Amino acid sequence: MQIKNNKEKGITVKSIGIVVNPAKPLTKKLLPETIEWFKKKNINVFVVKEENLDFIDSSLFISPEVLKEKSDFVIAMGGDGTLLRASRYIKESGIPLIGVNLGSLGFLTEIVVDELYPTLERIINGDYRLEKRTVLKATLTDSRTFFALNDFVLHMGHSGRIIGIEIAVDGCPLAEFSADGLIVSTPTGSTAYSLAAGGPILHPGVTAQILTPISPHTLGLRPMVFSSEEEISIKVKKGRGIFVVDGQMTIEAEENFMFNVTKADYQINLVRATRKDFYEILRTKLNWGGI
Repeated sequence: MQIKNNKEKGITVKSIGIVVNPAKPLTKKLLPETIEWFKKKNINVFVVKEENLDFIDSSLFISPEVLKEKSDFVIAMGGDGTLLRASRYIKESGIPLIGVNLGSLGFLTEIVVDELYPTLERIINGDYRLEKRTVLKATLTDSRTFFALNDFVLHMGHSGRIIGIEIAVDGCPLAEFSADGLIVSTPTGSTAYSLAAGGPILHPGVTAQILTPISPHTLGLRPMVFSSEEEISIKVKKGRGIFVVDGQMTIEAEENFMFNVTKADYQINLVRATRKDFYEILRTKLNWGGI
C-alpha cells in the first residue's frame, strides 16, 4: 500500500493546486498564508475557484477541469469532504493528494494546522510516502459512470419510506430485502457512513469492498466484505430513493433503477508525511478500544 518516496525519485515541486472549503473559519487566515509560503519558495500556486474566495488574488483561480494539468501536488484544505471533492477533480491522473484538516474529525485529511508548514517542508523535500487508495466505479444502466473514494449510497431520501432492494454478486443472486438503504464502501470509506450504519472497519490497504445495509427490515442480513474483483449489482425493486456518490452528488433513483459496482482502474495517491498511522487515527478520532 505504501510507497516510500525520496529526493532522488520524488517529484520536483514546481506548482501546487489547492482545493479549499471557504466555509471553514480558518480558511480566510490560512489560505493566504499558505499561498505566500509557497511563493517564497518559488512554487506556483493555483486555487480552484469557489464562491466566497474574494480575499485572495483572483489571478490564482483555475477551474476544476484544469487542476490536474497545472499541479504537481494537490492540497485539499478543509475536511474529508474537501479531499473527496479534490479526488474527483484529479481522477486517474495519479497526482499526489495532500489533506489538511481545518476541522475536528478527519480520517483522510491527516495534517493539522499546527503541523502544516513543517509537514509541507518535508513533502517538498521528498520526505513522504504515498498510500494507494482503492476507488470504486458505479455504472448505471444508461452507461453513465461515477467514481467514489469513500462510498456509493442508495437511500430512501426525503420520502421517509423504505425501499425494496435486490443484490447480485457476479451475476449470482444474493439478497432481496426492504431497508432504508444500502452502502457500497471502499476500505477508505469504512470509517465513514458505513461505520455509522454498523459496518466493519477495514485497513485502507485491504483490497475489498463493503456492503452495508441501512436499517434492513430483516434479521438475516448483515454487512459483508467482498473481493474488490467482484461486481456488485444493485436494483431498486420497489419504491424510490436517491443514489449518492461520496456524499456529494445525488441522482433520483426510481423503481427499477440499477447500478453495477466494480473496482476502478486507477487509485488515489494519498500523501502521508507525519508519523501517524491508521491505528493511531482510530484511537484519537474514535476512541477506538477505549484507549
